[in-house]
Amino acid sequence: MSIKWQQVMWGSIILVLLILIGTSIYYLLGGFKEVEVYEVPGEKRNIVGKYFRGYYAHPDLESIWQETQQLLQSGSLTGELVVVNYQNDSLDNDEVEQFIGISLSGGMAEIPAGYDVLEINTSQKLAIYLSMHPLVRPNPITIENMFADYAAGKELSTEPLTIEIHFPDNSMSIETPIQ
Repeated sequence: MSIKWQQVMWGSIILVLLILIGTSIYYLLGGFKEVEVYEVPGEKRNIVGKYFRGYYAHPDLESIWQETQQLLQSGSLTGELVVVNYQNDSLDNDEVEQFIGISLSGGMAEIPAGYDVLEINTSQKLAIYLSMHPLVRPNPITIENMFADYAAGKELSTEPLTIEIHFPDNSMSIETPIQ
């Protein structure tokens, strides 16, 4: 066997092994789990948090996220970590408009200083449940397109916002209210 042939053979074996390893890792992280849109009954949510409008790289966004997580971890407020993403046409490409907070489980609680309350009351909503690792989750644009396609197919109209609910086990649900 020539040296050239050996290089091609070993290169092919290494390439196949890398593809197998990559596919296995993707599978273990949950990358092949099917993502579906569900139409579910709505609910009333009281979210205690802070409003942010600016760029993803802005330090205030990270600060709000960390403060909210600390409130949840300290037990000051009980509920789920929530991010409300507003779809606003006036935003630049890297700019976001969000309300980051805690969806209270139970009734209203004492609101910490500097925090606002956002009340979202829906009768119906579309939801996507994601249990895979964050590295293999669909990106926000894909999720928004899934909601838009489902709504168009059922002749529904959705609100221009999505609600991300982050659970302690690193899973999440993403919802959008139906008008």
